[in-house]
Amino acid sequence: MLWFGALVGPAAAPMILGLLPAFRRSGAAAAIGSWVAGMAVYALARTVFQAGMAVTVAAPVGVSLLVFMGAGWLSRKPVPARVEALMEALSRDAASQTVPSSTAP
Repeated sequence: MLWFGALVGPAAAPMILGLLPAFRRSGAAAAIGSWVAGMAVYALARTVFQAGMAVTVAAPVGVSLLVFMGAGWLSRKPVPARVEALMEALSRDAASQTVPSSTAP
């Protein structure tokens, strides 16, 4: 359980946030950095601080999220055109898939 939380949490954070337009500046370096930071926090929580299970699983995810968001916020390089096109396509597809409202009798 602990290994699963330590590995999946920091890896899933950049994958999920990377699909959102707000994080288009967070690139591969931010994703790798956030995963490494999450794993380092797991190692510290498990060995040095000997924290409980909740902290050992939640702290790496939190740090991974913070590093990924911070790296994107600090990034000043322009967003590549292919990333802009992908985000536009995702927005367009999401807007076209509206769920019809059901009418209650």
